[in-house]
Amino acid sequence: MVDKNCLLQIFGSLMKRPLYLSETDKFNLTPDDFYYRFDKYLFIAIDTLFRNGAQRIQPIDVENYLQSDGVAAAIFKQQNGIEYLQDAITLADDGNFPYYYNKLKKINLLNSLNSKGIKTDQFFVEDGITSEALQINAKFEQLSIEDIIASVKK
Repeated sequence: MVDKNCLLQIFGSLMKRPLYLSETDKFNLTPDDFYYRFDKYLFIAIDTLFRNGAQRIQPIDVENYLQSDGVAAAIFKQQNGIEYLQDAITLADDGNFPYYYNKLKKINLLNSLNSKGIKTDQFFVEDGITSEALQINAKFEQLSIEDIIASVKK
């Protein structure tokens, strides 16, 4: 399960305010938090650019960084990376980063539980078109990671 809009917000926020990456007591992101290679490459580029002194990151910075890796550069081009990151910067409100960070971490937790054979459809329904699914997904927004873990332990 992947929330593309959540990722768009995270990447846009990190490019506008890379200092979030230094707040490791609140936000701890790694490449493993991202499912697709394209997203992993974007995160690695943004994180490395920040760690090397970038204070605001533009799509061209990410593209330039990825040029040193032929596979990453090809995937970036194939996925229209420049346009994607331009949209991310335009659409993201970096003040909402904590919300999207928590949502990403909850989705990652559900993915991890699913990979271990633990059913998670009581927390989130991917194709939420029924009224019951909509209710479950609305509750998901209110749940914390700790709530999910406590419920699974029961």
